[in-house]
Amino acid sequence: PGKERESPVLLHNAGELKYYKVGIAAGEKVLSKDIIRTCEAAGMKSVCNGPKGCKYNSDECSVTPMSSTCGNGNLVDISKRICRGEDKPGKCAKLEGVFGDSVWDYPCGVYDGIYCNDYAPGGKKSFLENLMFCMHFVSPHDL
Repeated sequence: PGKERESPVLLHNAGELKYYKVGIAAGEKVLSKDIIRTCEAAGMKSVCNGPKGCKYNSDECSVTPMSSTCGNGNLVDISKRICRGEDKPGKCAKLEGVFGDSVWDYPCGVYDGIYCNDYAPGGKKSFLENLMFCMHFVSPHDL
């Protein structure tokens, strides 16, 4: 069996919305359905790839201000926020190993400083321990 999941790490606090990277157990495949399941297990929702109506959004994701551009992947906006305006997630060290939700079986993520690299089935990167991009809504009453 794989090791336990690590505690979520806060990436960005936007008031009512808090964005986290959430670990999966070692040995688990990195598939889009795993992102949804991992976020839900942590009491969160996965962040959509784009705004409402984006064809790359899964049915289970949440549209947030970090979902501004359809098809650009959902790590660009968070990269800009947490890495001094950097619009290339692969250059944002805080996003290393983080993958985002989409309709594709194999999600887009950052690995070895490369964004949306080769994560095909059987590829060496498809079984790595990685983190998922999740969002938690905090009620104004909880602030």
